[in-house]
Amino acid sequence: GAGLCDGQWHTVVAHKLRHRLELEVDGWKNQAESPNARSNTCDTNHPIYVGGYPSGVRQAALSISTSFRGCMRNLKVTKASRTMEVHFNKALEIRGVQPLSCPAVAA
Repeated sequence: GAGLCDGQWHTVVAHKLRHRLELEVDGWKNQAESPNARSNTCDTNHPIYVGGYPSGVRQAALSISTSFRGCMRNLKVTKASRTMEVHFNKALEIRGVQPLSCPAVAA
């Protein structure tokens, strides 16, 4: 099928509940779950990294270290039924990202 790098905006929604993770892209759903039903490895009060994570940050769950390349807008995080809009221009640290802008798509 067509890739997501097509110059169009896409809707991506991720739901995480204990050991289950569901990812929905433009209405297409896929899910995975840990074999350990008591797993809560994603439950955290630590910083959330969007699009990648800085070198030197220890993490055990990801199997890839390639950062996201593309544009994001209207990012929201919901925890305990409280939804917060993410303002990239107020991020504590930004690496390789230009908030509030998006590079032109090559023709």
